Amino acid sequence: MLKDGESDDASLARSGAGAAADAGTDSHTLLEAIFEAIPDILGIQNPDQTIIRYNSAGYRFLGLTPEEVAGRKCYELIGRKTPCDVCATREALRTRRPAQVVKYVPECGLWLDARSYPVLDGSGNVTQIIEHLRDVTREKQAEEERGRLEARLRQAEKMEAVGQLAGGVAHDFNNLLTAIQGNAELLQDDFEAETDQGRILAQILQAGGQAADLTRQLLAFARTGAVQSVVVDLHEMLEQARGLLTRSIGTAIEIEMHLEAERPHLVSDPSHLETAVMNLAVNARDAMPEGGTLSFRTRNVTVDRARHFGNGHLEPGEYVELLVTDTGTGMDARTQARIFEPFFTTKGKGKGTGLGLACVYGCVTRHRGAVAVHSAPGKGAEFRLVFPVAAAEETPAAERTPRETGITGGPVLLVEDEALVREYLARMLERLGFEVTACGDGEEAVRVFRERRGAFELVILDVLMPRMSGLPVLRALRRIEPEVRVLVCSGYADEDTVNSLLEEGAADFLPKPFDRETLSRTLQACLRGRNRA
Repeated sequence: MLKDGESDDASLARSGAGAAADAGTDSHTLLEAIFEAIPDILGIQNPDQTIIRYNSAGYRFLGLTPEEVAGRKCYELIGRKTPCDVCATREALRTRRPAQVVKYVPECGLWLDARSYPVLDGSGNVTQIIEHLRDVTREKQAEEERGRLEARLRQAEKMEAVGQLAGGVAHDFNNLLTAIQGNAELLQDDFEAETDQGRILAQILQAGGQAADLTRQLLAFARTGAVQSVVVDLHEMLEQARGLLTRSIGTAIEIEMHLEAERPHLVSDPSHLETAVMNLAVNARDAMPEGGTLSFRTRNVTVDRARHFGNGHLEPGEYVELLVTDTGTGMDARTQARIFEPFFTTKGKGKGTGLGLACVYGCVTRHRGAVAVHSAPGKGAEFRLVFPVAAAEETPAAERTPRETGITGGPVLLVEDEALVREYLARMLERLGFEVTACGDGEEAVRVFRERRGAFELVILDVLMPRMSGLPVLRALRRIEPEVRVLVCSGYADEDTVNSLLEEGAADFLPKPFDRETLSRTLQACLRGRNRA
């Protein structure tokens, strides 16, 4: 039976010794054999923490002989002049009960599970301490790695949830912006630019354009929205951006470029990549108010096994890495943990949207890459963006032929569930010379199209609608009239959805918000072109 406060090892020694004595065996010899056979470190100390002896495992661990150890304090053996701050032996002496601590010993570079068992005399005084030490470094490292993996998972789940929220907000906001900017454009037809009304409308359109830029950054973070995937020469893009970078961050910051990657090509949306680079530059500028150095460096890296990188995950393969470093104020660990979250900013109220680095995160991860940041207060910051290298067989997508100007009117079926957007588009289309039939949902649109089969030259179709969304509506329309031309529009449609719509026969995709000129050119191309199916 295990006595109160007694360890398994001590119990084993006690019961084993008793059995040996009963059998006439020399108990001292047996206990000595057990003491030496235990693979962990066992030691015996006096109450003042001077060493009486260790077992063989203890001497091997210390690399010392029994003569070099005897009479020395236990903490002196690891190079300390004073007792450890956390000590199982001192706790056992204080309470006269077994004590345990798990601690990191920097002098050894190890995590140790230290247990001390007091030996009491008949009066209850401590006469000796039995110390049991076990190296738990591997277990502790595994535990810390599990903690890091769990933290990464929680962060990934949080970013995914915030991304979904951001995408949903962008959808609603883009619909509102379409109506605001569109109606402001319609009003411009009635007022001269130099009048007060004309200037007010110009300011409304300018603010709307800035708001549209914010939603594009939200969608980039959310990794949604259609993208133009072409092969981009990273070196060429950086060289072309040098002038714009200088104008954006000022001459007080020196820009250095070390373009060393032998394979700098990656498949990306050029506008997203350029925006990510600009956002990193602006972030660095804000961290260097007195000036400094902003460096861009490229190199190729090989990932031989799947691994975590920053907040992302990299599969085995060839990558091109872009390192962006600055000599700014740097960041603490708490800030680094949140910098890629949308709307998080260290700037004062009203001085930043908190979307710049979120856009960087979205750009990199949607292109199957990853981003990591290394920084410390006063030490500047380094951002490492890693993209898969473009495969040899991948070639830039063919450029579209310029769209013709001018437009031909005719009957159009407009399918849009948002009343504000539907009313604006109907007015705009009528001014462009079209006869408009407007429907508020997909089921109504299919019914009207069937009843008036062959009556419409073009269908303008929203992607996300209640009851019946864009893709089922498109399929239903093409079953009724296979050659129908359909222009799909959306303020929030992921790349897979857009590609599915185009593969199913949509003539083109127009992201919201858009201006009159863009709408006019797109309609002209749809009417004069052929379906993509």
